[in-house]
Amino acid sequence: MSRIIAAAAIRGAHQIAQQAQDILEKAVREKGEDAAVEFPNTGYFIPIIYGMTGHEVKTLADFRPVMQRIRDLLPPLVGDRVWLPYLGPALDAGMATLFAEEIIEACKYVIGPSPVHDIWLGAADDVILRERGIEFVDGTAPGLPPSSARRPTPRRPSASPANSRNGASTFLCAPTTTARRSRSNSRRPASRWGGKRGWCRSAPGLRRRFTRWALPRARP
Repeated sequence: MSRIIAAAAIRGAHQIAQQAQDILEKAVREKGEDAAVEFPNTGYFIPIIYGMTGHEVKTLADFRPVMQRIRDLLPPLVGDRVWLPYLGPALDAGMATLFAEEIIEACKYVIGPSPVHDIWLGAADDVILRERGIEFVDGTAPGLPPSSARRPTPRRPSASPANSRNGASTFLCAPTTTARRSRSNSRRPASRWGGKRGWCRSAPGLRRRFTRWALPRARP
C-alpha cells in the first residue's frame, strides 16, 4: 500500500477520533451520561458498533468503552524516516474511523445540529430498511447496468439486464481496447489463458489454468 495513502488515512482517523471525543464530552456535559442514544424510528442499536463488537449502546455512557476501543485501534502516525508495513495499521485506523463517525452522528441526534437537513436524510429508519429489503428479495429493486462498451446493435434492448424480470443491480464487464480492435478479426489466435486475446477472461478458464499451474503434480 502507498505510504502516502496510508499515512493520510491514519492522520484522518486520529482527527475523526478527536472529533468524536469532543462531541461525546459536550453531549455528556449538556445531557448527562444517562441520556438515551438511538437513531430515530429504529429498532436496532448503533449498527456498525453493534455489528462489529456486539456492544449495545443505549446511553451516552455506553460510548465510553467504544472510545477506549477506538484508542486501542488507532495506530501511531507514520514517521518520515522509518517505513513499516502500513496495510494492517491502515485497516485498524479505518475501523476506528467508522466507530468514531457513528458516535458523532448519534450525538448529533442528542445535542444537534440535526443530521437531517438539505440533502442529508440521516440514519435509515425501519420503514426504509423494510422497503428496500423487500425489493431486493422479490427482485423489484431498481437496477442500473453500466457498460462502457458500445452495444453490438442499437435494436437489442431485450438483451439488457435492466429489462429482465429481476431488477437487482447488474454490472457489465466491458471489453478492453484490444478487444474492440480484435472484434473485426475473429481468427485472432487464442491466448494461453483460455480465450481470445484482449477479451475479458472467463472465470472457469482462469480457474482451470490456475489449478493446473498451482497444484503439485503427482510423481510418477
